[in-house]
Amino acid sequence: MPLYDFKCKSCMIEWEEFSKMDEKDNIKCELCGGKGVSLITITSKPNVFMEEYDEGLDAVVTGPAHRRQIMKERHYEEV
Repeated sequence: MPLYDFKCKSCMIEWEEFSKMDEKDNIKCELCGGKGVSLITITSKPNVFMEEYDEGLDAVVTGPAHRRQIMKERHYEEV
């Protein structure tokens, strides 16, 4: 299953997600739930170190679960 990099057109968040090729067009934003998501890149092998700095959270985020944990700790609303 390929690893995709997506960017939400509504809230501008970027994230990585494994998805079947036939399901990549139905991905919703993991933060706001928006459907206006753009495919940035596709990788068949994930990077071992998937850390990135998220300016909106002012934190280094290692993946979707870590992003949700930070948002919960900081009492950000999650959709």
